[in-house]
Amino acid sequence: MADGPAAHEITVVEALQLLDTKFKSSVQAIANGYFAFWIGSGFSRDRFPMLDELIVRVLEFIRLRIELPNPTCEYRVAFNEAISMAELEEEQRESIDFSQAVNDWPAIKTIKRRLSSRYADFLNIRVGGQPNDFLVWDGIDVVGTYGDSTVDPDTEHLCLAALVLEGAVSEIASANWDGLIEKAYAELAGNVDGLAVCVASTQLQDQGNKPKLVKFHGCAPSARDDPDRFRALIVARSAQLSDWGSQDRSGMKTHLTALIGERRTLMLGLSAQDFDIQHLFREARDKLSWTWNEADPAYLFSEDRLGATQDDLLENVYRGQYDGSSRQDIAERSVIRAFAKALLLAMLLEVYSIKFITLAARANLSGLNDLHLIELGLTTIRNMVAKADTGNSVERTALTRTIVSQLTKFKSVLTSGRYDSSSLSYIPISSATPESMKTSAEIPSSGLPEASVALGLLGWGHMKDAWTLSAGEKTSRACVTVTKIDSAIPIILVANATAASRLFVDGAIDEQTSAVLIHSQERPERMVRSSGRSAFERTGKPSLREVGMQEILAQNPSEVELFERFRQEASL
Repeated sequence: MADGPAAHEITVVEALQLLDTKFKSSVQAIANGYFAFWIGSGFSRDRFPMLDELIVRVLEFIRLRIELPNPTCEYRVAFNEAISMAELEEEQRESIDFSQAVNDWPAIKTIKRRLSSRYADFLNIRVGGQPNDFLVWDGIDVVGTYGDSTVDPDTEHLCLAALVLEGAVSEIASANWDGLIEKAYAELAGNVDGLAVCVASTQLQDQGNKPKLVKFHGCAPSARDDPDRFRALIVARSAQLSDWGSQDRSGMKTHLTALIGERRTLMLGLSAQDFDIQHLFREARDKLSWTWNEADPAYLFSEDRLGATQDDLLENVYRGQYDGSSRQDIAERSVIRAFAKALLLAMLLEVYSIKFITLAARANLSGLNDLHLIELGLTTIRNMVAKADTGNSVERTALTRTIVSQLTKFKSVLTSGRYDSSSLSYIPISSATPESMKTSAEIPSSGLPEASVALGLLGWGHMKDAWTLSAGEKTSRACVTVTKIDSAIPIILVANATAASRLFVDGAIDEQTSAVLIHSQERPERMVRSSGRSAFERTGKPSLREVGMQEILAQNPSEVELFERFRQEASL
């Protein structure tokens, strides 16, 4: 594995460096909706117990019910089967003390390691006359643990929901039982029914163009709310995995097989060790296979390194290509060495950056040979936001919520002049992909192209130390603040005269407000100031400074002229 931070240590800035270099083509493809996201238990690792913890929980569940004087106790029989499965040495078996909690056993590390590799067989152990899923339903307590409605989404769930709303992700296949992706989506979308959650095959029908979350191993919240329908769809046991795809799951199997063949795959926290997953990818390969492409890999894993089953999957899907001298190269290019938290936050920031650059290209920039200055400025803002990441899990989640709320404020003020800080609903830059935005007939009149140019110029000024950028105050309608020496100047962007008028009507600004109001379109006639000079320059008193982006761009300025004219108009 190449040098660099481990997947669990990587910062958002370092993850962006990976996306900017080694995985530049892949993140462009992700932004344009070419990838399906496959989710495993590692995706929710800080919200729910991992596999080794579940092993302990189930063993403790059994231990507490053993009738020690009774050698034929059904729980004792089940326990013996589990320990035989762990293949302990005689000394390790003799060290087990039923009066002690399972976690205190000397051999517990060995037991966890060995049973984790055979977890499906372990959970398939039957206990007397209890239901076949007894150790899953009651031992793990699927509903009480994974259906707990008090557990909040983490960074990765919020970022994935935002990527769905930005149109970058429309197909998610999840092996997880929890409902945190759905909960994150509901939080950002304002409880709008816009995500199709499919646990049973019939739920794939009549979904129109909704993005899909296919929970192919079941769903705890669904099982909690309707156990008669959904309990049997909680999959964990070997008997279930070997029969997966038959009867109730046949439609889901067809959908997922087609998905693997039609879209590239990004696996997040998914070891792919379950043989139903391996079988799905082999079957998809036989119907519509992908050829290895170094620049655009068809399969990517968010991991520190490839696991054995992921390695097997690559051999199966790439067939003869994953062999000999090419095997190591393919393996190396298939791993993004970043776990979901840092990776998806970096990915969300990069999708924002790609979209703003795409929008800026649709402004009237005939005087520029390229977008070099604007791209650098927008990338500077992206990096500035990324540097706020401390690596602390709790702080990263808070940062994610701040980022999506700031983006929402920018878009809301731009289009309407309004912003309700109490609203949790997320407003994306656009639900369209960057490729669609390049030709969309709605973009030119939206005010977004000119606003994107303005953001790029603000970022360029920060990069060149002409000023310092920071986020706008939460209570104001400014998207950013420019600081020069000891002066902090709010920057407000509006797409049209209606949005600008709303600011005045609401009392958010007036003629004496010390701020810069940037208009995507021409400034309303009553607001035009002579010579581009603010009243502050003429009177020495604070006043509103205004910039008309269409007026500046209509003069076909070069890069240097564009920045200087913008700076002059804004009195910066």
